[in-house]
Amino acid sequence: MSMNVNILMCVGLALIVALTMIVQGSTRKTDLISFRNFFLSGFILFQLSSATLTFVTGEWGDTPVAYPERTGFVFSCFALVFLTLFFIAYRRGWWVKRLAVRAQDDIPAPSPASMLTIAFTCMVIGLLFRTVLIYVYLLGKLTDPIGNGLLAIAAALAMWAWAPRLLNPLVAFFAVLIIIGSMLGVLQHSQGRRDLVGVLAAVAWGAYHAHWKHMGLKWSLLRLAPPTVAALVLLAAITSTRRSSEQRSVGKVFSDMAHADLANGFLQLASGQEAGPISMWLIETRPGEFAYDHLHMLRYTVCAPIPRDWWKGKPSAIGFDLVKQARIKNKAPEYNTGPGILGHVGNDNPFIALWMYPLLFGLLMRLLDEVVDRSPNNPFVILPMGTCIGEIIALARGETGLFLFRAITTIVIAWVAMRVVVWLLRTVLGYAVRYDESEADEHTPDPGTDAWPDSDQPAEPLVIR
Repeated sequence: MSMNVNILMCVGLALIVALTMIVQGSTRKTDLISFRNFFLSGFILFQLSSATLTFVTGEWGDTPVAYPERTGFVFSCFALVFLTLFFIAYRRGWWVKRLAVRAQDDIPAPSPASMLTIAFTCMVIGLLFRTVLIYVYLLGKLTDPIGNGLLAIAAALAMWAWAPRLLNPLVAFFAVLIIIGSMLGVLQHSQGRRDLVGVLAAVAWGAYHAHWKHMGLKWSLLRLAPPTVAALVLLAAITSTRRSSEQRSVGKVFSDMAHADLANGFLQLASGQEAGPISMWLIETRPGEFAYDHLHMLRYTVCAPIPRDWWKGKPSAIGFDLVKQARIKNKAPEYNTGPGILGHVGNDNPFIALWMYPLLFGLLMRLLDEVVDRSPNNPFVILPMGTCIGEIIALARGETGLFLFRAITTIVIAWVAMRVVVWLLRTVLGYAVRYDESEADEHTPDPGTDAWPDSDQPAEPLVIR
């Protein structure tokens, strides 16, 4: 099988998926800023783009395969089947539409001052988890997702209050303070960029759903473009100075960034961290050199919250086992790598996983999008959903079971945290949480009892699909 066929298949699939997202977003059939599109963007980057780069350059990294043309063709066919079933499951929705109804909430949106107060409280508690409680035995294993969820929801809340009134200096000051504090919090003792991506994505998510989506697709994209470019530059700088499995303090991160190679950072981001060739290595070596590990990803997701100290036989991550299996040398003892979602399929028995996994992920993305669509103006529903975007994008890279667990956990933590913080402020501290006096179907937030006027243009009505 010619390598050109593999290139054509991967590039063609990437273009078809990208055009589908753009066309359906422009016609509002599916929101351009949706969980489906976050997942598909990760699939394009970590699977299709990464594999295409390998096919073109012939660089397989640490996991070269014995039969590149044949294995590449099998990989491309896996991608075609996966995406087809994913789109079918997402479009049908089946029973998840009824589940989304249960997630609706009639809590009114707080006024800007109350929103920022809730955001600041979430940030402080999140920093406590990330900098103090992380050292508590056993509890420390849970503080990472809890702290990240709290910091992401704090940033999203701050942006929700700021987006409709960008030129208000008082709102801007406190919002920027909270957003920067949340970003610094997730960088402390962080090994990668996923947690930072989560906070940055939560900021964009909060701005989009608070106000910008009601201004039409063109204007919302124009407003999202500058912060998106800035976020990509920041991620490229961190990527170019990052060493795998190295935990760095905030000071060390910024010190290293002074010597960042942005071109190299952007190249690493575009390469998909070699998830494509790693997936192909897993596909080729199963079931010949290594046996199928049936539905490992699902089992790992369920077992993820159990401390390994309590269960010595807990399934290990493929990313760790792969290092030994592929005989990857000259790496740190804690080094691991992302197997890619199609690598999980190949490892977990494709006769089962290739049909089950895309259907499950298609239904999951539809569920998340349905929840958002049914409460388009309620921050107590929308914002917790936006705290897991970094994990959703990373699902296609793997370790997918871990990221899936973290995504679900982060949403639940943020959902509960918002309500607990409001209860603490109101009941324990005696703070009077004030709410917007506007009706639930009004798109332009009203400052309510606060003395902070909106300084933005009136919003245009949103056409919900």
